[in-house]
Amino acid sequence: GCYGPGSATVHGDLCNFNTPNCRDACVCDACPPCNTCSQLIGGCVQDDVQEDTFTFTPPVAGTRYSYGQPIRPSVVTSTITDYPSRGYFDACVNPSLPPNMTIAVNQDGFLELSGTPLTTVPMMSYTVILKGSASVIARSTISFGVGVGDRCNPPTPTPTPT
Repeated sequence: GCYGPGSATVHGDLCNFNTPNCRDACVCDACPPCNTCSQLIGGCVQDDVQEDTFTFTPPVAGTRYSYGQPIRPSVVTSTITDYPSRGYFDACVNPSLPPNMTIAVNQDGFLELSGTPLTTVPMMSYTVILKGSASVIARSTISFGVGVGDRCNPPTPTPTPT
């Protein structure tokens, strides 16, 4: 379970509930997945993060999704076993995904990227941090864009006749 800020360390000293600065919301929880997305993105538990141990299937990297079209869901897949992983229960993404796109647990228990992008975005990178059981935190980067046709540019408004 989550232990709260009383189980954390500040400047290398173990906190307890009698330590005034341990009540600050920016103190990291000693249970890695118990940290909020803001804490993880801000650098909490960096030493516990597993780098590039997951990817998405089908691949997301470099994909140009179409504005207003449902994307084909991509499931979190272990780069170690090459199989979809049920070991994760939450995802933190920075910067935030475009509106109406999410990484969430699907009906089969897998985290997946899905949705219908309703805004255009240029090709860009997103840092994805996954929270898993047994104090597992994994981080990887994905890149994609959302465009109209084959471009990742906003649609050009059509002039209205006057």
